[in-house]
Amino acid sequence: MERAGRTWTAAVRFAFARGRVTTRDLSGLIGRSTRSSSSILKTLESKGVLVWHGTSRNDPAQYYALGGEPSE
Repeated sequence: MERAGRTWTAAVRFAFARGRVTTRDLSGLIGRSTRSSSSILKTLESKGVLVWHGTSRNDPAQYYALGGEPSE
């Protein structure tokens, strides 16, 4: 769980500093796959920490930003 906390913190800090974070950004930052990064970002989205922006889940320009409400 400690590792999850560090990666979640890294994602939130990156989003705060840059205004947004992508799976590729987080992957490079934490040294894990884009699939792992996507899972982390989706978890933070479900908790209401991040908000997803994009036209579809396959949108190459999609990103996450701070804010939002927890999803059910």
